[in-house]
Amino acid sequence: AADATAFFAELVPRLQALVADFDAAHNDVRLSQCGDGTTHELSRKQCTTVLAFSFFSLFRQQRHFPRRNFSRLFHASRHPHGAVQKIKMFVHYFRRALAGDYESKRSVTFWRQTSASAAVEWAACHRPLSTARVFEERTIESFAAAAHVDFANKYLGGGVLGSGAVQEEIMFAVTPELVAVGVVAERMASDEAIVIRSAETMSKYDGYRNTLRFAGDFRHRHVDSTVVIAIDAIYFESGAAAAEQFQRRL
Repeated sequence: AADATAFFAELVPRLQALVADFDAAHNDVRLSQCGDGTTHELSRKQCTTVLAFSFFSLFRQQRHFPRRNFSRLFHASRHPHGAVQKIKMFVHYFRRALAGDYESKRSVTFWRQTSASAAVEWAACHRPLSTARVFEERTIESFAAAAHVDFANKYLGGGVLGSGAVQEEIMFAVTPELVAVGVVAERMASDEAIVIRSAETMSKYDGYRNTLRFAGDFRHRHVDSTVVIAIDAIYFESGAAAAEQFQRRL
C-alpha cells in the first residue's frame, strides 16, 4: 500500500511534469532511420522523458518503428507474471532516474553499423575462431566494460513492451535507456547492426521467461565503456524447420 501511494502521489506527477515540459526543452530528439550513418545522442533526461511518453502511451505508431507504448505491456495477458516483473523494473528505473544524479551529463550514444560486404565468404575463411568461455552462474550485465550482444528482433527491443521475456526483452527491461533508443530507431535492415554506448543497467533479475523476477537494484560499474551491439537474429520457426539451423553450412 505504501509503494502504491508513493507511486501515484510522487512518481506519476513527476513523470507528468516531464511530459508537459517536452516541447520547451527536448524538441531536438531525432529519429534514426534505416541507412542513417550519423551518430545520435540522447541525454539522460531525454531518455527519461521519452520513456515517460511511452509510459503514458502517448506516441503515435509509425510504420517500420517498434511498438512504443506501455499500453501493450499493461495488457499483456499471455504472460502476466513476466509483464508485472518488467513493470517493476521500469518503475525502479524511473525512481532512480528522477533522483540524485538526474541531471547527470552522461548521455547515451548510438549509431548504425552496416556490413561492408553483403555476403561474407565464411566457408573460404581459414582463420580460427576465438576461444569461447561459458559462465553458468553469471548474467550478461554482470560483465562490466564489455560488449554485450543483443540477439535482437529487427524492431529494437522486440517484445519488451509486450509479453516477451527472453534475452532481448530482459536486457532492455533491466536497462531501460535501451528502450528509449528503440523508440526513436527505425527497424534494422538485414545488413545493419545498431551499436549503443553508455546505457545504464538499473535492475537485477533472475529467472527467464515464465520465471523472470525483478531482484532489486543494480549498480552499474564502467557505464561509459559499456557497449550493446544489437543484431537481427535469424528466425527459425518451431517444429521441423527449427532443425534447419543445425543443418545449414555456414
